[in-house]
Amino acid sequence: DFTPFVEAHLAFDVVHILNRFFKAVGDAILVNNGVIYQYVGDQIVGLFGVGGDAPEKSCLDSIRAGLGMLAALDDLNAQLSDEFATTLDVGIGAHVGPLIVGMMGHPDHRQFTVVGDAINIASRIQDTNKTLGTRFLLSQTLFDQVPHAPVQVRKTQAVLKGRHGAFQLVEAIGFATPDSALLLQSTIGVLMQHQQRF
Repeated sequence: DFTPFVEAHLAFDVVHILNRFFKAVGDAILVNNGVIYQYVGDQIVGLFGVGGDAPEKSCLDSIRAGLGMLAALDDLNAQLSDEFATTLDVGIGAHVGPLIVGMMGHPDHRQFTVVGDAINIASRIQDTNKTLGTRFLLSQTLFDQVPHAPVQVRKTQAVLKGRHGAFQLVEAIGFATPDSALLLQSTIGVLMQHQQRF
């Protein structure tokens, strides 16, 4: 429901809120060894494993980042509710697979670009949150990479746009046992707000 918000508010307010949103969810990507690849309107795209980390580590990083995004959004919404009488919601999609990564484009304007089916599937999974009423969906393929992670999930399936047959999905709900890295990440923002005292 971001489009109605844009239409109802001043451009300054829209940019202000988007930047706060991108900071909140972007931090969750960065502290989990991810790279912010691009912004598409009100969407942010993060990549994990481009530095050569093992698939299991990168997949766990992406799950931790997604759960961190949800926690960060809850904190941001508490502020936005008071300031603008509005809240934001997200749909997060994650998938794993091979990609081509490099500097591409016109000789006078090359930029870091990712090409491959895996990023398209992740985008389709993200879209599926709307129809399933979920917030964070993973492909079964990604979840299979972290067999020992104590992640609470619900399994489901859906037909992804442009794909044939049902696609196996996993809704990430949280960690079954406290995850020390995620706990630290959720409190570090409080410390950073009070750096002088800390």
